[in-house]
Amino acid sequence: MNGTREGHTCVYKYDKYPYHAIGCVSYLWKPETNQDESNLISRQLWIWCHPSCYNELWEELKICFKPENRDSDISELHQQTFSSGEITVISLKDTLNRHRLIGPSSNQILYQVLKPANILKKDASEQWWQKYYQIPSKSLAYTQQGEFIESLDKTPSPGEYTPYSVIGVTVGDPRISRPDRKTKVTKIKDVDTDNTLCYDKLVSDVSMSALWNSDIRQEVKATKMSDQKLNELKSDIMIPGSLADLGIEESRVPVILVQRPGTSGNYGSGWDVILPQNWSMAFWLTFIYHGARAAGSRDLESLAFEQSTTYYPNDYPDTSAGSIHEQKSAEKLKNKFDKRPPAKRCNYVKLGIAAPFIYPWRDLTSSWTDGRIEHIYVLRDRKCLKVLSQMFNANTKSINQQYPNKQWQKTIHRKLEITKESVFEEHKSSLVHVELTMLLRGVPDEHAMICIPVDKDIELLQKDKTYSGPKEPVHKDKNKTQKQKNMTQSLTELKSVDSASCMRKSCSREIIGFVNHGGFSLGSGNGRGQGFCTTKGLQYLSQHTSPFYVLVRNPSSYQYRFAYINII
Repeated sequence: MNGTREGHTCVYKYDKYPYHAIGCVSYLWKPETNQDESNLISRQLWIWCHPSCYNELWEELKICFKPENRDSDISELHQQTFSSGEITVISLKDTLNRHRLIGPSSNQILYQVLKPANILKKDASEQWWQKYYQIPSKSLAYTQQGEFIESLDKTPSPGEYTPYSVIGVTVGDPRISRPDRKTKVTKIKDVDTDNTLCYDKLVSDVSMSALWNSDIRQEVKATKMSDQKLNELKSDIMIPGSLADLGIEESRVPVILVQRPGTSGNYGSGWDVILPQNWSMAFWLTFIYHGARAAGSRDLESLAFEQSTTYYPNDYPDTSAGSIHEQKSAEKLKNKFDKRPPAKRCNYVKLGIAAPFIYPWRDLTSSWTDGRIEHIYVLRDRKCLKVLSQMFNANTKSINQQYPNKQWQKTIHRKLEITKESVFEEHKSSLVHVELTMLLRGVPDEHAMICIPVDKDIELLQKDKTYSGPKEPVHKDKNKTQKQKNMTQSLTELKSVDSASCMRKSCSREIIGFVNHGGFSLGSGNGRGQGFCTTKGLQYLSQHTSPFYVLVRNPSSYQYRFAYINII
């Protein structure tokens, strides 16, 4: 609430939890200071969401707050607003920009690009920064923010800072310090071995930023010098390569930095850079010219795969954006399948694949609950996931290791037993996000099936540690004769498993889930995958197999492979 950290959560439709998820959002409170009297009257909260769920979230906010009136006077700013009592909601779409730097070189790139602006010059004309920093507390905060920028050049990784910490700073025009050619990231010369320095710099005042003021944002946008004029001034410099001193004409840009923590070894850590409107390209090009490399959604998805974290909207099948993503992916797979010659297509009927292109979450959940499920949802309750993690995750410490006192052990074990049964019963129509690590060989693909091994499979594995796994028997293709008679008939009609058949028992091993993202992990050096399993299927797995191995079979193969299962 004090504005020094950014929060993250998943939002749902009004009074519909745990069903009808909208998407994941991040939120940030305006820093609270005692010197600023305006903060005693009102507070500001920024909510960031993915573009695919923006309209849905905006409409849901209207339902939640029940707006009394709508203000259309600010239509010139391309904003929407409504108020309900003491709360006013304003859409800041297209008024802020957010860039993300990932990797150990993020600190050095920020140090090269973000040069603290000179805001203490006394000139005849009063600019916004001179008025803003007249307050002693804000002037002191500016000095502390400058010290933080200096510490970036001595810190080897962004993961050394406080997770999700927020730092505000006012910098000069990045176009002035942009090199003529692309350069490599400079290496750190003096590394601070004392990590406490990173935390000492993050006092509460460093989170203050002028970017929260809408009037300042508009002035920064309007007073930006054009590229043509800036290039003309730079061309008049007598010494090539030296920085131009524009004085009062140089723009001062308020910027907010948000730290993003990584996983083990600070892998994937970095910074989010929040900028005012009309300044995105200026910072983007400067980042690139100082050694940053452009990346897209495919790279972010691969990063989330290596980090074993969720990626929106791919890993949110209970949201509208996730459903649309699955539909588009299914259309691409089917079109690619139809383009192949008949002799080169996989006969999914013989392979026993009930859904080669889609993820039948609702049908799979219904087959495990013995009843038609209208809506499915992903289990995100941390307490429930912690209970499941204690059961399945091999890396999770046992209760006896966490609580050395025997009386505590008995109490915790008794509570977990009660909670475990309630989780399986109350959330029987839910899906659980899991991670699969192949035991021996094999690389899981998308739409791979997660199945429960039978007792014979476990016995063969215990006798032979190199046992690769069972094989699926060949299923009979009832449409083979009809296919030969009518080659022009739709493949969907000819090569599909009976929709009325039970999804759970569509092959020789009972299916409890599907892999939605798999491949070879460069971090662990083996095949890994992420997917979703039904809660009732995990309950059945915990009661009938020990240790908790699962079988994974790709849609184009008869071979099952053993894998460990962990709860994400």
